[in-house]
Amino acid sequence: RCIFCTAANTKYRERSAEKVFEDICNLYHNEGISEIAILENSFTINEKRTRRICDLLIKENMPIRWSCEARVETSIELLKLMKEAGCYAVQFGIESANDKTLKNIRKGINIKQISEAINNALAVGIENICCNYIIGLPGDTKESLMNTFEYMRKFKGNRRVRQSISVLTPYPGTYIYNHADEMGVKIISKDWKRYNGMDVVGETKNLSAKEIRKLYFDAYNEF
Repeated sequence: RCIFCTAANTKYRERSAEKVFEDICNLYHNEGISEIAILENSFTINEKRTRRICDLLIKENMPIRWSCEARVETSIELLKLMKEAGCYAVQFGIESANDKTLKNIRKGINIKQISEAINNALAVGIENICCNYIIGLPGDTKESLMNTFEYMRKFKGNRRVRQSISVLTPYPGTYIYNHADEMGVKIISKDWKRYNGMDVVGETKNLSAKEIRKLYFDAYNEF
């Protein structure tokens, strides 16, 4: 549902837990690979399937380390099982620490859930927790971004929590690209080489491209 998500216009198709486990076994036993990254947009969205994959890994007692992307609604029980099954790193798409901005972008989460997810991942022993944030979202202001940066500072001293920052990129096909005017976004470049999450290719009613660029670099240098 997120307005910036490139997966919104695609169909979701999942392979069975048994097929995923079979692939992992092949990578480990036949290719000698002991660490993998699971690149599904949200590996934990189907908790029953995720649990089944973890149960198979635990039963096999396979010493393989893996990372994944997850929604912040992931329960502490599932995070604990994932850790037992070899998960050492998890990436949460947080985007903003402002509830109003989260609602604007249809993220479907709030600050309370974000804090619980980070603290739960820390509590179960996940080694690396990556929190993704986006600068220049519709409705964001300098003040709301200062609030987000202040939230990020809570975890600044924790070496297990990593902050990842990008700028809003209205990729073709996304809701924000197709409804830019409605969302108060002005697309200022269609040079696709610049659509990389770092170059500023749009501005909003509240923030100019110059302001977004400065805020991005200030945050990048700090975090």
